[in-house]
Amino acid sequence: MTRPLHNEGHAVNVTRSRRLMRLMRLMPMRRKPAASRPAPGRKTYPYPLGGRVEQPDQVGCAGIADLPMRRGCLCPVAVMDRFPRKLLAWRISNTPAADFCVAARNEAATTVAHPRS
Repeated sequence: MTRPLHNEGHAVNVTRSRRLMRLMRLMPMRRKPAASRPAPGRKTYPYPLGGRVEQPDQVGCAGIADLPMRRGCLCPVAVMDRFPRKLLAWRISNTPAADFCVAARNEAATTVAHPRS
């Protein structure tokens, strides 16, 4: 829609044309991508937890970031237990190498979020 409006001499960018089309409830003629639908014939596997996390030490997660600094970068990594949302281990490195991630994971593996009685 932006290109025909430009050809007519209107100064309209993509964001404005999308907003106006949304307000007028106009839809494009092309098909929307079916990204969330599996391909036909593809085998699907059930989620082992069934969407429920009910106790500590059931699901863990890790997060890593790359923070640009004035000279180089800073790479923090954190390992958490999902149920109590407790931070089990974290590390910071100035190089994006895997060794500090493995060290944080090993430390988290030795840490118990909540001791079971």
